[in-house]
Amino acid sequence: MELLKRQLSLPQFTSQHQSLLTNACVSIVGCGGLGCNVALYLAGAGIGKIIFIDGDKIDATNIHRQIAYNTLHTNLLKVDILSTKCSQINTKLFYEKHPVYIDENNVKQLLHNSQVIIDCSDNSSTRILLNNYCKEKKKPLIFGSALGYDGQLCIFDFRKDDSKCLLCVFPDIEKVADTCTSSGVLGPVPGIIGNLQAIECIKLLTGLGSVLEGMLHYSSLDASFYTIKTNKYCTHSQVINKGLEIDYKDYLSNKANYLLYDIRERVDEDDSHILGANYERELTLEKIDNNKNILLICEVGERSKQIIKDWREKGFNNCWSIKNGFRGI
Repeated sequence: MELLKRQLSLPQFTSQHQSLLTNACVSIVGCGGLGCNVALYLAGAGIGKIIFIDGDKIDATNIHRQIAYNTLHTNLLKVDILSTKCSQINTKLFYEKHPVYIDENNVKQLLHNSQVIIDCSDNSSTRILLNNYCKEKKKPLIFGSALGYDGQLCIFDFRKDDSKCLLCVFPDIEKVADTCTSSGVLGPVPGIIGNLQAIECIKLLTGLGSVLEGMLHYSSLDASFYTIKTNKYCTHSQVINKGLEIDYKDYLSNKANYLLYDIRERVDEDDSHILGANYERELTLEKIDNNKNILLICEVGERSKQIIKDWREKGFNNCWSIKNGFRGI
């Protein structure tokens, strides 16, 4: 195909790689400054199906950074205009558009068929929702953000067991309220980050190169790129549980995400072997790795629950007690 000739002439880029892109389905959540660039370049790369999700309409203040739109598009739906622009680039691809905001009620339906989800949203609630969905379904998530003069990029490849997640890298993201609407953004910054998101998507789908490790930060004022180290493994439980206890069966289904400590008074050797736990009769916060999800089990669940309560009051929240203790398993 003439459109893809320069891509297919790249060293190491074969027709098999192109076939992987042609048969891929990618969802873009948010069709603003990031999403415009992601979509246009993925259409150019020949991604077989692109799903556009955004309930917003185009405003004149968007246009300096959302390059798929112009002043004639004001008050029109972003998903309509962006999908049309992409179809003008490559008419042989399939484009699916959803003029809605993604939420807990529609996330599974909208993202069910996607191999990769690209987070081009601008609010923490949507970002957390996408993180939790992708984590549960083991789908790669490409995070991008642009605000002011800076941008950030991070890949969460949940196909790998115990991959880091959004809350590992941005533990305070729920407190972040700033958006481009309230704080402003230099127009080309989301373009740079969106282009990088598109590149990482192509790499995830084809296996070419190495996917970004850590979190990439771009500062436009001094033209600098630097990578911030992040944990390679998740420090947050896949079981969303704000209480003090979890059931033993939940631990068994997510064992890789926890470090279990047996704090019973007396422990038979066979019991410890069955549990696969670390035996620590006198366990303190100073003895544990606070980058891990910690589980405690005692005889009946009361002593471990009290310890967890004390730890939570001291600010360590990634900890739980096994409900009903050893007698309950």
